[in-house]
Amino acid sequence: MKKGIIIFCCIVLAGTVFGFLQKEKNNGEKFVQKVTVFQVNEASHSVEHKFGAIVKNTDEAILSAQVGGNIEFLSVHEGDAVKKGQVVAVVHAGEYVAQYQQAQIMVQSAEQKEKRARRKWDDYKPEERAQIKLDVSRAKAMRDEVSAHLAKTRIVAPFDGFISTKFVQTGSTVTPGLSVLRVIGDMSKTEIVFDVVEDVAQHLSINDIVTVVQKEKQSNAKIYAIDKVANEKTRKVQIHAKLNEESIFHIGDFVNVFVRIATDHQKGSILPVDAVVHFYDDDIVFMVDEKNIVHIVPVNVLYIDGDRAVVEGVSIDDKIIVSGAHSLSDGDFVEIVNEK
Repeated sequence: MKKGIIIFCCIVLAGTVFGFLQKEKNNGEKFVQKVTVFQVNEASHSVEHKFGAIVKNTDEAILSAQVGGNIEFLSVHEGDAVKKGQVVAVVHAGEYVAQYQQAQIMVQSAEQKEKRARRKWDDYKPEERAQIKLDVSRAKAMRDEVSAHLAKTRIVAPFDGFISTKFVQTGSTVTPGLSVLRVIGDMSKTEIVFDVVEDVAQHLSINDIVTVVQKEKQSNAKIYAIDKVANEKTRKVQIHAKLNEESIFHIGDFVNVFVRIATDHQKGSILPVDAVVHFYDDDIVFMVDEKNIVHIVPVNVLYIDGDRAVVEGVSIDDKIIVSGAHSLSDGDFVEIVNEK
């Protein structure tokens, strides 16, 4: 009897211990934190920026009126071919024509006076001869000045190509700077034009390569022109980059341009900025080892660019928690449910 009681007690005790252990096991499984991690795979030697751009023709020009007046002559239509130097439009500016005619008369008069004087050149005093020459020079200078203004009434094609757009018609009134025609040259020569903030522009140079993307299509372009002055309102700088001759894009396409800029920090790694936790005066990340154990690692944030942070303190292939780190402690076991 006594022996049976002892055996019963042992069974009860064993069951109690087993139940306790099973409960602890269940509780442990219940509180395993599920996390998303980011595997470090990029050093901090550069940061990528994205900009919107439009594909244009390299040989494209807007021909504008340089003087005010009415369009007196417009010799082309949309689609017409033109040659470099061809006069395609003329702005009537009667005042310049009258001024030129008057200036030409003054030149002829001064030259005739000099011609007559030279027949008895020795009879003139040195200062008189100098004045005669000066009168001729002044008359010619005035004529040349008026001639330059008159030349501005003629609008010429800057290169071989065709007229893509007419903005005015014969008889239209124009003011200086008003667009008259658009001329496009070789259709195989394309470029992208995009605006960047000044901080990015100062890191770009002629011949830098940028990546151009439109959905599944991707190509490269080489920067060939950078505006020296930023737009006063937007504080952005316009960049021109030539696409290769076998471009997969078309004129007028809207594309995305990715520009990679070298950072000042040549050490460290790139992480999503959400992975870095500011704890009192320190920055930390939660790293997960190969056994899914959490380790709190202090880091030094060198640089932040949008949603990315360049940090020291982690290495390539480290797995850093980016989601689910709340309430975790050093040494906790976690379950990785997503990896970026």
